[in-house]
Amino acid sequence: MRPRTPSRDAFTSGELHLIDALRTPLQVQRFLRRFPYNWETTLRTFRGVVSHGRAHCLEAVLFAATVLEQHGYPALALDLESEDGLDHVLFIYREDMYAPDADRPPAAEGTAELIIGKQRNGPVGTVRLAFLKQYTRFENLAPGFQS
Repeated sequence: MRPRTPSRDAFTSGELHLIDALRTPLQVQRFLRRFPYNWETTLRTFRGVVSHGRAHCLEAVLFAATVLEQHGYPALALDLESEDGLDHVLFIYREDMYAPDADRPPAAEGTAELIIGKQRNGPVGTVRLAFLKQYTRFENLAPGFQS
């Protein structure tokens, strides 16, 4: 059975340089925010986004998943469609899932970052939440929580 994550030799040297420069979800988000929104009816992969220099929501998800997989983050994204038909793409990052225990701050245990990725209209950014593992549920953090 082949591994699901492409090996590094599947990428060009320029693509590897970009992947190596974008090491965190926040770095990927900031990179994608510089791109204009792709209004075409396309579904470009990581390579297509890089070569065309623009992306719509789902293309941004594919780009981010490809980059972050190369750094050990399993691809985990959520696509919500609102009543007005607009998609909102969210990435879920739990440091306790990805960072080795020695590298993880104690406050990371039981928390998650909900990263609101590129969307057509409205703000993007990161919201820190409590993750209740026993219920597989997210909640607001207690007031005054310091991460």
